[in-house]
Amino acid sequence: MAHLNKQDRCKIENMLIAGVKPKEIARNLGKSHTTITREIRHHRQEESSDQRKNKNYCVYRGKCKKNNLCRYPPQNCQRKCSSCRIVPCNIGCSEFMEDKCSRLDRSPFVCNGCVDLKSCRKRKFFYYAQDAMQEYRSLLVESRQGIDASKTEIQQYIALIRRGLNRGQALHHIMESHKDCFQKCERTLYNYFHQEVFSSMRGDMPRMNIRKPRAKEKIRHRIDPQYKRGRTYIDFNEFKEAHSDLAIVQMDSVIGSVGGKVLLTLHFECGMMLACLRDTNNSQSVLDYFDMLERTFGLETFRKMFPVILTDNGSEFSNPHAIETSPVTKELRTRVFFCEPNSAWQKGSIENNHTNLRRILPKGVSFDSLTQSDIDLVISHLNSYKRKLYDDVPAITRFNTIFGQNVLAQLNISLIPPDEVILDKKLLKGKI
Repeated sequence: MAHLNKQDRCKIENMLIAGVKPKEIARNLGKSHTTITREIRHHRQEESSDQRKNKNYCVYRGKCKKNNLCRYPPQNCQRKCSSCRIVPCNIGCSEFMEDKCSRLDRSPFVCNGCVDLKSCRKRKFFYYAQDAMQEYRSLLVESRQGIDASKTEIQQYIALIRRGLNRGQALHHIMESHKDCFQKCERTLYNYFHQEVFSSMRGDMPRMNIRKPRAKEKIRHRIDPQYKRGRTYIDFNEFKEAHSDLAIVQMDSVIGSVGGKVLLTLHFECGMMLACLRDTNNSQSVLDYFDMLERTFGLETFRKMFPVILTDNGSEFSNPHAIETSPVTKELRTRVFFCEPNSAWQKGSIENNHTNLRRILPKGVSFDSLTQSDIDLVISHLNSYKRKLYDDVPAITRFNTIFGQNVLAQLNISLIPPDEVILDKKLLKGKI
């Protein structure tokens, strides 16, 4: 993302007040349109409680007659909760539905320069250059602090390292034996020891105490750069031309909050999408999911479902040989190919379906409070959605025709009636 200075942000605020559209602001500043819209959406501020003309944003506030919704209502309180100035009823009412302004969901995403600002009683958001600059500086400072690993990853590293050290194994041996669990290089793990992230185990590695700081050198990543040999996008096109009868399954990851749980998504040519909730975004979690599918359906059905897999260059897919090989029979169970870097269009079907998925799970929302059952519910609604691309036949119905009801049932996915399909984050109300 292009960096903006304080002068740029002041211009953005002034032009928003003047009613200038973000596209025109972008041309004026010589920036991308997406840079300006992202800047406005990320740094907009909700009006303070002192500025609010109305504390009740419910659609039904004018005709609601409920009372005593607060936990400890005053004795003999007869006032309607919708008009209470002490405790807003929006928090405790189960039927609350916000009366939102459509201007906040589309360009320019803020109330700066709105002609109805004085009379509007809905929730308001504003863009202030000074506040945006302070948030930007705070983000720069925070991004350079701490370590690039979640608590779950650190706990997994500690468990594996401690078990190996108790058996007299060196860190290099431990990491080479569990390549798919360590998403960091060996030098990074030693840095974690020196930073006392693993301080409880430092005494088990006495040679570390006499190790001198080394001169800076290029860090060699543990991933073998040859893992894509014979699996490039050119190889994929040649393989597809020679095996035109095989279906292509596209694979990708969907990130929630940084360092939290992530989704592994699989998109079939019939429009069906599967999703697996994973605690960490490493290659071992990907292998575990495919091994589970093979145990569930058997090798023959697995081969029928996943004859060819096309994915991107994420580190979680850096062990294609293990994905392709059955852990039981050691036979080839699928073929894995990789798109070219920065070429998401080469697997456009799954990227397009992610736009519908993001309507339920917006970007930046944490998946940590979700379970696999919640994800199965999301996928059921997503696959029950009628799309013109697939002749208005739900993807679940098309998938059922190919693989049968038994496979669908074992995936915990069911067809949702058309009138009950929800593609909105309120499907998981209270969990995200």
